[in-house]
Amino acid sequence: MMDTGSWVLVSRRLPPYPKPDSKAIESWCGLSANIDKVPKTGCTGSTAYCVDTGDRYMFEETTDTWYPMASSGNGGSVPEGVLCGIV
Repeated sequence: MMDTGSWVLVSRRLPPYPKPDSKAIESWCGLSANIDKVPKTGCTGSTAYCVDTGDRYMFEETTDTWYPMASSGNGGSVPEGVLCGIV
């Protein structure tokens, strides 16, 4: 089993137009100190939300990279539809 640090998978769904071998779009919640441990198991469009800082990242599958997303200036609220239960 891989070490994901504080990261918890909170949702997984198929992309809108999945191919037969499509990976799922995943949503993760965790702590910014462990950003290097967010798994790269989902497809492009997967997201990671840092509950301690409000930072958001989006995964791009072809480069196998989590990219920081520009802040929307909303004070770091949890994205709609994402529930984080990290204690």
